[in-house]
Amino acid sequence: EAEIDYHDKLYWNSNEPKISDEEYDLLKSELRVLDPTNPRVTKVHAQVTNSAISKYQHKNPMLSLDKFYSKDLIIGWMNKISRHDKELFKIQLKLDGIASKLEDSRLSTRGDGLEGEEHTSKIPFIKFNIKENQNPQLGEIIITDSFFEKNLKERYKNSRAATVGLMSKIVVDEIKDCGLEFVDYNI
Repeated sequence: EAEIDYHDKLYWNSNEPKISDEEYDLLKSELRVLDPTNPRVTKVHAQVTNSAISKYQHKNPMLSLDKFYSKDLIIGWMNKISRHDKELFKIQLKLDGIASKLEDSRLSTRGDGLEGEEHTSKIPFIKFNIKENQNPQLGEIIITDSFFEKNLKERYKNSRAATVGLMSKIVVDEIKDCGLEFVDYNI
């Protein structure tokens, strides 16, 4: 628990992780085996919030997605939870940005799953890769590594840090032409 708390603080408060996402997930998996009811196993972390940004209450909880690092782990998970041999699963590559929702023309982040931050005013400055006629649209706000390398690497440590930093801006003109994209999970 203490090790997970330590790495949470490094990741969420200072954006200075000392271990990879995979190593972190292994720590949480170990805790899940030792203490399945521990709140750290199911906790959804919120982005570092800017108190000047409006809060958004999700109509339905916006939960975290499961992630795996190998084909064998995916197959093991599928075998464990499938109800029959012909059950279908949706598996996609993980995007490293900010989990977000576009619902009723309002853009919000996941936050803690019940309450996020509203970023509707930033919609004109974000490229949307979405499936039409869906409400809500769940996805990830990202900056591609290629855009980051070409335009932002002098200002930010990595593309995810750039995404978080730019989305926390209050003056929306500051994010113009910064490569922010919303990628719908259904694309």
